[in-house]
Amino acid sequence: MFLEIRGSFYLPTAMSQENTNFAYLSSDWPQLFRLARETEQSLSARSVLFKCRLLVEVGLEWLYENEHQLNMPAYRMSLDDMINDKQLKQVMPKWQVREMDLVRREGNLAAHEPKVIRWDRAHVTLKHTHRFLAWLDANYGEEPDEDRKLREGWLPPQTIADATEREAILEEKLAQVESENRQLKREIHRLEGRLDDKTTQLAAMKMKKDLAAARKKKNTELGRNDETRLPRPFTDAETLMHLIGVQLREAGWDPEDPECTNESPDYVLRNPAGRPIAVLEAFDGDNQEEARQRAQQHAEELAEKYGHKPQPYFSDGVHLWRCDGNTKPPVAVTQIPHKG
Repeated sequence: MFLEIRGSFYLPTAMSQENTNFAYLSSDWPQLFRLARETEQSLSARSVLFKCRLLVEVGLEWLYENEHQLNMPAYRMSLDDMINDKQLKQVMPKWQVREMDLVRREGNLAAHEPKVIRWDRAHVTLKHTHRFLAWLDANYGEEPDEDRKLREGWLPPQTIADATEREAILEEKLAQVESENRQLKREIHRLEGRLDDKTTQLAAMKMKKDLAAARKKKNTELGRNDETRLPRPFTDAETLMHLIGVQLREAGWDPEDPECTNESPDYVLRNPAGRPIAVLEAFDGDNQEEARQRAQQHAEELAEKYGHKPQPYFSDGVHLWRCDGNTKPPVAVTQIPHKG
């Protein structure tokens, strides 16, 4: 894609000096840098969610094409396929996979959710995206930038006047860059045209993966990709609640609505009459059985209070289970009851 043809796409140094949380991408990842800048300059929260999803997808496609432990099949994998591929969990920490899935799901919701999307959701999603891109750069960048700090004051939205002016300047610079790159692109296509031979194609693919492996090894030896040096805008508990919020929205609930009250279980879902119809208990780590017991207990307490037992559920933000009594094992389900 772009890292292996370094020099075919480049951006002037001045561009990376503007107020951006993604300057660390400008040297080795110009395609991602440009898209990240567009995301920062978005004037709608919905646009931010769309573009964050695209950033994760583009970054993962590069990873599948360049990482030795991953194999991109002949057909184009969907973002969902890539994130849930067992191979990926051998390459990437669990927390990173979970956060990328959050970004994917928020992007999907933005495409189908008609109500106004709040900026706090866009900021949460952009911060998780920023962390993924920082991980990618720390592991596979040729000279990873150490300054990956996320600055709250540089998050969107910008004022319309400021954004328009900055966009005009950016487009002028990009037009100049693209003009200078046309000749380089033609040369690359000419060289790629010679790669008809299957053996040559396989050799080129191996070269790309060897290069990525060498960079990752070097960055590991120099401590550049140490997780403690990556930005961490949220605690594990906060990330868990972001994921639970996505699960609720996928079923038509809004965590901020009165019908989705936060009580002793993490969430009690109510019908328009105020009667609880479900409880949702969140858990992290290996506390699945404890979460099941808490959900069951809270449902029974609500049954005593309202004369009707709501359905208990528990979730780690990615997987969801329904409790079917104290004696039966929990059942894995795809979604909590949809809001009527």
